[in-house]
Amino acid sequence: GQMPLAVTLLLAAGALAASFGRLASVDVGFEPDRLVTVGVYLPESAYPDPAARRVVMEALRHDAEQLPAVERAVVASNGDPLTGSGFFIQPSQESADGRSAPSPELLPYAEVEPGHLEVIGARFVAGRDFRAEDAGTAVAIIDSDLARALWPDGGAVGREFRIRAESPWWTVVGVVEDLRLIGPDDRDRPYSLLRPAPTDGLRAPWASVV
Repeated sequence: GQMPLAVTLLLAAGALAASFGRLASVDVGFEPDRLVTVGVYLPESAYPDPAARRVVMEALRHDAEQLPAVERAVVASNGDPLTGSGFFIQPSQESADGRSAPSPELLPYAEVEPGHLEVIGARFVAGRDFRAEDAGTAVAIIDSDLARALWPDGGAVGREFRIRAESPWWTVVGVVEDLRLIGPDDRDRPYSLLRPAPTDGLRAPWASVV
């Protein structure tokens, strides 16, 4: 009886190791091995002013950049764009030229600063990163999955889309390689959407330093 049990356990261990190997080889679209992210919750009861939340996060960013092993730090709002926590929206994406994308249940979304994608090691395939003058404007950076779904003929940069009928139209200024912000095994949320962070404050109580 022990021999069949031992063989079964060996087969299960081999299958587990193979699955882990496949996950480890998945390209998540950025370089997580060299990154550390710290999520911060700033409750509105203590920080009702978006500008006050921005001051706190800027101080944390400054302190992080003083650490010997840190090359650069950036702030993201609406959640943690490396773990997919705290910044989901219910999407129904459509492009201005009438094409709709298959809608996942949730869409990872975050507001990030210029240089954030460079810090995490995301790779642009078209367009550009955010600039300081983009703050407060209706522009977005999307990943290749969403670009292919909305515009299979290519050429996403400069085109417009929205996520709901009541949402504003956003203009794509950049496309990065497919981002798996939730993890290498996530298949339910294939798209990623990034907006420029406002410079006058953080609207949401969730933020992070990367």
